[in-house]
Amino acid sequence: MNPERIKAALFDFDGVICQTETYRMDYCEDQLARCGVRVEDRRALYGLVGAPPKVPHQDRGRYMDGLFGGQAAYRLYREELTVFPRLEYRYGELLTPGLCQTVARLRQAGLLTGVASNSSSGVLRRGLEECGLAGSFDAVVSGWDLDRRKPDPYIYGLLMDRLRVGPEECVIVEDSQNGIQAGRASGAAAVFALRDRDGLLDQHGCDRVLAHITQLLTELKL
Repeated sequence: MNPERIKAALFDFDGVICQTETYRMDYCEDQLARCGVRVEDRRALYGLVGAPPKVPHQDRGRYMDGLFGGQAAYRLYREELTVFPRLEYRYGELLTPGLCQTVARLRQAGLLTGVASNSSSGVLRRGLEECGLAGSFDAVVSGWDLDRRKPDPYIYGLLMDRLRVGPEECVIVEDSQNGIQAGRASGAAAVFALRDRDGLLDQHGCDRVLAHITQLLTELKL
């Protein structure tokens, strides 16, 4: 990647702009602990909270049986534990530290910014507003609305088209394998992965793992 050729920085939402996946992970762990269920492999919980390898809703019970079926406490509370409620997020409280400053510096330097997410446009609109980021991105694309979700690279290609930039002029910031694969397939100049809080996500295939979102500015020499 040649930083001088980069014209746009594209971001995922969940896990990059907002730490919603970490929030779901904590909720899931708290729910299990409250019922006295031991978690021996925290990495396996990511399948329950939306990160790859994501477990389909209809397979949630079978998946959890495989993880915790040997524990009497799980069997006692199985009906409650295998139903994951719809969580109400306070997105402003889940905003990734340093994200606002990073986006502001990118825009100050003349770069375009965009969001490509599997979340719905309604979620993205609300989330960005609550984070004080409404108007901070030149384009936002929802894979949910288009029924074209990552790892399909379509939404990244569409976002680039809307920004009128080529793949070689873009960098992408993702967190999980679906996003990294989509970024790679889009032809972007570089795909960075923001390290999750606990370092449990599989982030192989990215160009570099960012321990903090502000490191993106260093990569772009800003």
